[in-house]
Amino acid sequence: MSANDYPSRILNAGSSTTSNSYGGADWSNITDALWRYMRRDFSDFDSELERIYPRTSPDMIRRTVPWLYRLCRELATFYVRPPARVFIDPATGEQFPPAVLKRIDSIYRGAGVNSAMRTAHEHLIGMGNAVLMVVPVVTGTMRGIRILQPPPHYQAFSLSNVLSHDERDATEWWVRVPIKKHTALEGSGTNWATAYITPDQAYWVDGPSSVEDSGFFFEDKSNPIGRVPVVVLRNSEPGMGEGVFGPAPEDLLHASRSVCFGYTDVGHVARYQGFGQAVVRGVSENMAADIQVGPEQIIGLPDNEADFSFASPKPDLAGLQNTLDAYMRAIIAGNGMNPDTMLKSSGITALSKIVERADREVERRRQSEAFKRAEQQIYNLIRSWVNALNKAEVLPAAKVEIEFREPYLPADPLHDAQATKMLIDMGLTSAIEEVAKRNGLTHDEARTRVERYRTEQAEVWAVAEQLRADAEAVEMGALNLVVDDA
Repeated sequence: MSANDYPSRILNAGSSTTSNSYGGADWSNITDALWRYMRRDFSDFDSELERIYPRTSPDMIRRTVPWLYRLCRELATFYVRPPARVFIDPATGEQFPPAVLKRIDSIYRGAGVNSAMRTAHEHLIGMGNAVLMVVPVVTGTMRGIRILQPPPHYQAFSLSNVLSHDERDATEWWVRVPIKKHTALEGSGTNWATAYITPDQAYWVDGPSSVEDSGFFFEDKSNPIGRVPVVVLRNSEPGMGEGVFGPAPEDLLHASRSVCFGYTDVGHVARYQGFGQAVVRGVSENMAADIQVGPEQIIGLPDNEADFSFASPKPDLAGLQNTLDAYMRAIIAGNGMNPDTMLKSSGITALSKIVERADREVERRRQSEAFKRAEQQIYNLIRSWVNALNKAEVLPAAKVEIEFREPYLPADPLHDAQATKMLIDMGLTSAIEEVAKRNGLTHDEARTRVERYRTEQAEVWAVAEQLRADAEAVEMGALNLVVDDA
């Protein structure tokens, strides 16, 4: 069999991009709608409601549910507590001196790295993709960096290799960002423009005439760091030829719409069909309009053929609600969580609450490797910009190791303290490690704090011992000073 003798079914002429994959017909629309839902913007639901109920939607009371917003908050917890970063010299394998670490910490705090990473985690949960763009900030004599989080559907790219999924292979990148108005003639509100970035250039290609064809990073349109300064995170790997973005999670969009539709429909049915409708027969329209219904009202009918009653359709609201609840449980379980722990908690003890959260912890750990890679790339970009802005080696090359701090779980303080002491006595942990975990510190920072605690405690005991010695040396009559050795 020759190389040309392949089964015809594997030949796929033309584009094979699916609708919810990058480049597909619906990818941008799905991502844009998810972007709105996770920010509690229900304009997509309003549009869908008007499309399905063109006549009655204006009279319908919206019962929106921020389901996607809550899902993002439940799962995006890597940066709720500051993680512990360790910057290691690749040449020696040791941490950098305190002066270098202090400089890095100052830059990270100024750039708001933890806040940017927390937002990126929420984007990753809600839209399936997240982008971090590190750009320089030059204002007068001030030079620094800023981390942007443009939504994925505001961007486009071109890679050096069609099979690559790595943003470092980007040869061209387009991003839509808001800009400041320069003249009153440009109108009110926010003006937007599109920036074009390559490994050696960055400038505006679309927008108001005042910025078009001017530099994005610098006035000379240069990009001195030699790469497109973006870091991409994704929940699912792209298919071959789909670039750096994974597919848009269309199921999350369906769920967000369905939950809002479900509760709105239940409310609408209850509003229009959940009451008794007065029905009168055998009288004229004018007489019917004059009938007063309510307490202390008497209804008089003109003859025996007239009739007055109440009619109620008795809608199956319980059945509608049960169907909606079952669907919500299904979509929550489909996203890797126990429905009971997101809708309500039945745990009483600290242990039961930990067990309840085990499912979402597993789901989050699947993303930890992606964020460890992102942390390294973020440092590399920050280092490149800081050194380029200062025209000197301000930040050295470093390997970034990160330990994510688990969110605080409620526990009984006495049992928690006893368990910690037992673990320390058994050699399974140390006081330094526990302080690091509780306060989100590096190992060296925790060591310094523990040493300070012990020094202060020793000073207190020294004062107590001196007071006891002084008391024993003085005749105090009936008054005795007692200091418990424990």
